[in-house]
Parts: sequence; structure tokens; C-alpha cells
Amino acid sequence: MKELAKINRDYQERGVSIVSDDAALKPIIEKHYVPSQGGRSPRQIVKKRIRPLVTDYLMARMMEKKGTNRL
Repeated sequence: MKELAKINRDYQERGVSIVSDDAALKPIIEKHYVPSQGGRSPRQIVKKRIRPLVTDYLMARMMEKKGTNRL
């Protein structure tokens, strides 16, 4: 999926890479697919669901390295 490749490009310097296959993505896309949006739907899924998870993961990892759980 092109959108996951964008996340990998954006976060590769931070050591984060998302690997998936069609079998893993299919149920996610089916659950959130909006026919009227066509190809925009997968982009929105990545933007609203996957990218925030990656960001949260990176923030938690950064806080761990600093030895604190506070923001």
C-alpha cells in the first residue's frame, strides 16, 4: 500500500518500519471503506488510524529513553 510506504519513508530515520500484507490489510480496509470516497478511503484510514499509532509509539519510546512517563 502506497500510504504505508509514505509512513516508512517519513519514519525510517527513527527506526520505525511498518510491514504488512494484503491478508492483514483487507479486514481493516473492508471495515472502514467508504464507497463514495473510492481510493481516498485507504489514505484516510492510514491518516486517522495508523499514523497516530506510530506517533504514539515514538512518543512512548522517546519518553522511555528519557526515563520519564510524563509529557
